[in-house]
Amino acid sequence: MYLICIDLALICINITALTQIEKGNQLFIVLQEVLILSIISVILGSIELWLLKAILRYTEPHRDKSVIRSHIDSESEDEKNLDKKFDKKKMAERRKMMDGLLMQVKHNKQLFLNNKLDELIHSFGNRKC
Repeated sequence: MYLICIDLALICINITALTQIEKGNQLFIVLQEVLILSIISVILGSIELWLLKAILRYTEPHRDKSVIRSHIDSESEDEKNLDKKFDKKKMAERRKMMDGLLMQVKHNKQLFLNNKLDELIHSFGNRKC
């Protein structure tokens, strides 16, 4: 958006003004400088957009390729039997922890957010969200 609204507009205005103004005065020199800077800005902005994925790659979490391959291979086998995917002991612990947290929040009716949580639990029922 900046490229279209600012830089290309400046380039058009500068080219038009350079054809109308006599050479050698200060305005002519300033128009040349602005034209050169606008062209450089267009070039650098285009390069930045072209390299944006490579520039922001450091923000992605690093993945180990061997883990990804083994996960893909094991995923096809485990789709048939979901019990293999989840450890029953850990799931029971998580369920117990969540029930304890919900009971603590549910009995505290003084806060607005707790009331909203009660409304959501009531409206969605026993869904596992």
